Amino acid sequence: MQFEKYLSPIKETTLNNGDTKDIIPKRYTPLTEVSFYILMALREERHGYEIMQWAHTITDGEVELQGGTLYNSLARLERDGLIHMTREGDRRKYYHITEFGLKVLGIECVRLERIYKNSRDMTWKSKRPNKAG
Repeated sequence: MQFEKYLSPIKETTLNNGDTKDIIPKRYTPLTEVSFYILMALREERHGYEIMQWAHTITDGEVELQGGTLYNSLARLERDGLIHMTREGDRRKYYHITEFGLKVLGIECVRLERIYKNSRDMTWKSKRPNKAG
């Protein structure tokens, strides 16, 4: 695979319970909202305007990706190996997520699910440490 060189930043570590976990350098996570939606959109090949439309549709219009921000983010994500250009045509560049991008996206989704779960768990109020008086 031509993108194997991008998988090298991922390190596997063993947790105390014996499970393994992928560790990605902090520069990749947490993702910005723009990067998150770009990577989500690029699980299928798309060009820039399609990415904007997809994000607008999937968020019911709450996320509006602007051209300058989108194209700067695409360039950075491509440079970092999270996406790659698949083809050019009709004055458009088409992109798709890489294996490394899928790993980063997966780790980010787990992080967001944990945050959501913790926000829904009202028992956190009773888990505050006791202050010594």
